[in-house]
Amino acid sequence: MPKSPRKRALSSPHDALFQWTFSQREHAVGLLKAALPPPLVAAVRWGTLRVEKGSST
Repeated sequence: MPKSPRKRALSSPHDALFQWTFSQREHAVGLLKAALPPPLVAAVRWGTLRVEKGSST
């Protein structure tokens, strides 16, 4: 029987790391600031960033 999409996503360490990182505001901010181009980083109001409930699929 195939695994559910949620179990399949969490079976990968990369998916688990991504979910863990983006479930914590301070880690998400740091990662986004490092990955996004400087003009976009400068345009974002980082104080408004908040964690939202969502799907892992």
